[in-house]
Amino acid sequence: EEQRGTDPTTLNSEQVAEQEQEQEQEQEEEREQEQEQEQEVVRAQDESPFPHNYTRKDDLPGPWPVVVLGVPSAVETPEKIANMFYPLSKFAVHTSLRSLPRPLSFPPYLYISDNYFQTKWSLNTFQRVKNVTIVMDWIPDTNALGSVENPEDNNNDNSIDDDPKNNNTPVPTARSTDSSVRTTTPLDYLIPPSNNTNTTHRPTNNGVTRILTSSQITRLKKIFHLFEYRQQHALDVHQLREFLLAMDVDVSQSDINGDFEELAGKERKGKRGSGKGVTYEDIKRALESGSYQKIQKGRHFVALSLVEAESLRGLIHLRGRRPLLDGMNAAIGLWFGPVLVDCSAGYTEPRDYQHQTALQCYRFLNGDRSFSTSHANLVLRATQGNEPSIREAWWKEVISCRRRSQNPPTEPNLHRILSIKDDLRVTEFNGYLASARGRMKARGMMRWDAFRAFDCDKNGVLSVEELYGGLTWLGVMLSPSEVKEIHEEMDADGDGCVTYKDFSRVLCDPGKRVERRRAVGYFENWEEEGWDDEEEEEEEEG
Repeated sequence: EEQRGTDPTTLNSEQVAEQEQEQEQEQEEEREQEQEQEQEVVRAQDESPFPHNYTRKDDLPGPWPVVVLGVPSAVETPEKIANMFYPLSKFAVHTSLRSLPRPLSFPPYLYISDNYFQTKWSLNTFQRVKNVTIVMDWIPDTNALGSVENPEDNNNDNSIDDDPKNNNTPVPTARSTDSSVRTTTPLDYLIPPSNNTNTTHRPTNNGVTRILTSSQITRLKKIFHLFEYRQQHALDVHQLREFLLAMDVDVSQSDINGDFEELAGKERKGKRGSGKGVTYEDIKRALESGSYQKIQKGRHFVALSLVEAESLRGLIHLRGRRPLLDGMNAAIGLWFGPVLVDCSAGYTEPRDYQHQTALQCYRFLNGDRSFSTSHANLVLRATQGNEPSIREAWWKEVISCRRRSQNPPTEPNLHRILSIKDDLRVTEFNGYLASARGRMKARGMMRWDAFRAFDCDKNGVLSVEELYGGLTWLGVMLSPSEVKEIHEEMDADGDGCVTYKDFSRVLCDPGKRVERRRAVGYFENWEEEGWDDEEEEEEEEG
């Protein structure tokens, strides 16, 4: 029988087993498909707009004269620019006939197209809010575009704005490679605007000088001493860079390599006394004036409808290398997020801080929930003129008219935008980390050394008590609540324990983050991955 073959009974049993296995696999696949379909239904329900009585009345796009793009005085109209654009600070959705619209204050250089969302809809009708897809960077007059130079130098003979012969001088940008254009130095970020009519910076996001309260002044003094951990009553070049990075102003090592002492002496000559470094008064003046933001006067951002974006891109192609408008110096750039889709002749890209602030504010308007820490800080600084409760109410009202998740805003960085009162709280937190890094470096300790020293029970994780003891040992005197806040920031997974990876992610050098960001692309959210620069640190220590 062995020579004749296998027993037929055995073959039948194997076939039955295979069939049963195939049936089980098919049933399992069917169950998975049903679960996926149920999840899709739940997801669709979560992302459905609130069931308002929506209408599409008067939803057709309206034409406007493109020649207005070349009239700088049109921007001076506070309510609406020639029935085309209106400030983002006036955008709000309809909530009830018994209540007025509740807009949110934004930087004055941000606008909304009337074809994107009409202001009259806020008063009496529910309209679904479109996605912000294309943002136009609009320069009405390229010759009048404020440079990023020190505004106090505008009275000098070498000033670009004061010399009529230099109308065609290229405006320096963050990506400018022309060596003839003076680059921005670290101290330039702390020079407040002068009373010169050619000043190139808006004082603050709201167009007025920021007045610090007594509690904010007290907090600012504490922040200054956190960065000034060497107790020399002034910030040196490295501490100044730490402060600027804490304010989310990207300053690379090449930016900081200038002659710091010469610059400090020059800025104090005849008006700020003598001394080296940057004092508390310098920091306070910069914060009140908002000069560190380097906002270019004469540059405006507008959220367009897709029809407008299509038409303007057609005009750009039609004009080719000629100016956008005959006899005018207008220029525009069309941006899809961080990507420049198209631009007219004579267009120059904006500086990173102003550009990023604009893009992140429009993402906030879009109902996005995923923000990197630095991007969330930019939105916070742009909207800090509003109380946190007003910010949250506005955001919820807007997403209720969108196909977005209607779940509470529990994402950490979105929650930061909606809950923190002002940017001083963020800067103070960054000051804690800067002080810890500086004191670790003074002791010749790398992050791994500090982590091992803090970990008293040698279990590979840090508790709140161990972190408190370690920071106190370093000389960073914080309250238990402040240490708990740092511990929660480090604890990425929320399990109550801080691993070395968590510890290293929060305490890594922010300057190296800047260099890395510029290498891989400024707009990448790579920092959320918690990259570790310990090898670079070892090379520097070596």
